Amino acid sequence: MRSGYDFPDLFSADNYKLRHQTGHNMYDPESLITEREVAEGLSFDNSHREWYNEATYHKACSGELTPEQIMYLGPRVENVDVHSDSTGVYA
Repeated sequence: MRSGYDFPDLFSADNYKLRHQTGHNMYDPESLITEREVAEGLSFDNSHREWYNEATYHKACSGELTPEQIMYLGPRVENVDVHSDSTGVYA
């Protein structure tokens, strides 16, 4: 499951004031990328974290999960672009 696609992304309207001046200092787990993921050719632009469910994503954002747990429970995977065929219908 992908944040912003399968369920709301908590950081789509993110800004410094929202996270740091209101006391809601949440963590954006999409900002975590490891050397191993980079070595595999993954980047912020071509990949996302694939979550088991929305509750796991919320635990990561609220700081209940360590970076190691985030990497395991929301592994980074390459984005798959869905292109339309000649009829203009998306698969």
